[in-house]
Amino acid sequence: MGQGVPVAALTVPAGTQMPARLSTALRVVGTSLFALAVLGGILAAYVTGYQFIHTEKHYLSFGLYGAILGLHLFIQSLFAFLEHRRMRRRSQPGRVGRSVALCIAAYQEDPDYLKKCLRSAKRIAFP
Repeated sequence: MGQGVPVAALTVPAGTQMPARLSTALRVVGTSLFALAVLGGILAAYVTGYQFIHTEKHYLSFGLYGAILGLHLFIQSLFAFLEHRRMRRRSQPGRVGRSVALCIAAYQEDPDYLKKCLRSAKRIAFP
């Protein structure tokens, strides 16, 4: 891996950042336009009967929708693989690399009792 990026290169001068609501609105609009473009392409391919591969009597065919689904599956699998690899690298050498989720249900409990419970859970040593 290469060297890290200096922190100074990541700072943005004050006043040049986009407001959070505008950023969110642009993301929603951009995502919606992309979804409509993909839907329009699939619909156009369906209406025209476009197929990449088909059998002689059209019992089986592979069209644009199938290609998009296949591409989506490939991209999802690639990102899952990359995330899994990144998580394995981040695990500390002395640790087993496993974690445990602990759920403590509490409703209108005595605050002191709940604090003791949380302190106790924090001290648990997982092998």
